[in-house]
Amino acid sequence: MQQSPVISTHHRQRRVPAAIAHAALAHEEASKVNPTEGFRSFGEFVYQVKQACTGPAADPRLVRAATTFGSEGVGPSGDYAVPSAFAQEIASLAYSEGSLLPLCSELPISSSTVDIPRDETTPWGSTGIVAAWEGEGGQSAQSKPDLDSTSCRLRKLKTLVPITDELLEDSPAMEGYLKRVMSAAICWKINDAIINGTGAGVPLGILKAPSLIVQAKEGAQTADTINAANVTNMLSRAILTGGGNIVWLINPDAYGQVMSLVLNESPIWTPGTSVDAPNGLLLGRPIVLTDACQTLGDQGDIILANMSGYQAVTRAGGAVLASSMHLWFDQDITAFRLTFRMDGQPLLSAAVTPPHSTVTRSHFVTLAVRA
Repeated sequence: MQQSPVISTHHRQRRVPAAIAHAALAHEEASKVNPTEGFRSFGEFVYQVKQACTGPAADPRLVRAATTFGSEGVGPSGDYAVPSAFAQEIASLAYSEGSLLPLCSELPISSSTVDIPRDETTPWGSTGIVAAWEGEGGQSAQSKPDLDSTSCRLRKLKTLVPITDELLEDSPAMEGYLKRVMSAAICWKINDAIINGTGAGVPLGILKAPSLIVQAKEGAQTADTINAANVTNMLSRAILTGGGNIVWLINPDAYGQVMSLVLNESPIWTPGTSVDAPNGLLLGRPIVLTDACQTLGDQGDIILANMSGYQAVTRAGGAVLASSMHLWFDQDITAFRLTFRMDGQPLLSAAVTPPHSTVTRSHFVTLAVRA
């Protein structure tokens, strides 16, 4: 069972009664019956946590929501677990519209590190699981997996949001504001890491991956342009298995050119007809617009991405929310900090070569600089 995110109150002077620790033992089961713990909204819950930091007594509903789990390596701390209904909302902040994380091969983990099995063999190769023709009565050819592994260690992503006491008192307004700004901040950083991450303290991004294929531009191509030959050549270099997660990642600067592309007098961009492709289709594949891609003309302004080839690991239980009234005490501001832990990297360590071709293919293909 996933552990609820926690709102920390380490900074308050008042000690939480020991009885709260016993109440925490029944929290998981009780939350199934009353997932909001009696709070009308997430905004009301956060406001009462703030009041508990400064007032003489905590709201009785907070006692029901108390937990002994504070942070890794720390014993009982009397923090408040976010009610399960609101915890699910917080955990979904990083999965908002335009997020790349839901497209990846995602694995929630409860530890800080995990070794991911990696199979880089091909059906036509001589290692790994292969098939062989067999005559009647012949002995079966044996094959076995040829697996390597890669280690992922959860990286910490944080956003710190100041909320005035006036906004806290208006809990519906605070709730909408807090969710909006935190969602945008977390989503942007995750997208940027998946595309541009260096792998040093952050996930390894698509554009830094050794398996990335850079498709050459056309010979006399004008600077800062994208043409039909570019995208058809990119499609021919992509690994198309697991096609449900194949998308075009495009900087909005380049979107106008993509919309006007024509091949054999027929448009190759078509308007989206469903919520799965609001930005339309390019050669039949959905377009995801993101400012994490590079600007028009630079390498990385357009990427054909088979996102099933990107392994992401996230902390089971989702995001963790903590609060402090002391950081900006003199300004009547309470600080809310959202922590999200993840790591990720492309599955392939190098592009692969098909059996009847000398041209490599990969899960990720981008276009070379057009300067």
